[in-house]
Amino acid sequence: MSTVSNPTATTSALGTAAATSSGSSASSNTSKSASAGVKLSGDINTFLKLLVTQLKNQDPLNPTDSNQFTQQLAQYSQVEQTIQSNSNLEKLISQQDKNALTTAVNYIGKSVTTNDNKLVLSNGMARFSYAITDSPATATIKIADNKGNVVRQINATTSNDTYDLAWDGKNDAGVALPNDVYTLTVTTTNAKGTSKNLSTTVFNPVNGIKTVNNQPVLTSDDKEITLDKVLSVTL
Repeated sequence: MSTVSNPTATTSALGTAAATSSGSSASSNTSKSASAGVKLSGDINTFLKLLVTQLKNQDPLNPTDSNQFTQQLAQYSQVEQTIQSNSNLEKLISQQDKNALTTAVNYIGKSVTTNDNKLVLSNGMARFSYAITDSPATATIKIADNKGNVVRQINATTSNDTYDLAWDGKNDAGVALPNDVYTLTVTTTNAKGTSKNLSTTVFNPVNGIKTVNNQPVLTSDDKEITLDKVLSVTL
């Protein structure tokens, strides 16, 4: 791995970035199946009261046909079983959410890689990688701030290889920039003048977690990362 530190080259080895941890909170919703169960219980009680009243007042010589009541009781039983199944499913999903949150906590203090161009500068370091495979004529690395201003531009090596680099957080004038999420662009141009942007992998120091739609989301400063976007984890 090299450090992006001067306008014409990438130089020197660099260690692993550290991350700080922070807490998070999760929210829970009232169970829909529990509410449905309460309503069903009330409906059954009302139905049974009506049934008992009708049976008490029926004509002994012309008793009420019980088939309709039997069918309705069977329907109530089916609905009750469905509500119980939904309740069990909600409990299972809730447990899975808790397990996912517990898993996410283990990422705090580590660095995760993602395939995007949002470069997190933390404690004067931002690490990224990319691959060159078509022997371009030129390769340029640009780093822009959150307003789109290019703060760092480097003429990079054009040899076919995979490059693991680290930016020291300084602009073209050598001034240290604040911790923030910057935009990374690596562009190559071939001998015919055709340019393309390369896919980049960035390293994100995880310093917290949060829940979005009951799902855990890693935070790296102001950058949010869902677990399905994580490619690898490093210390």
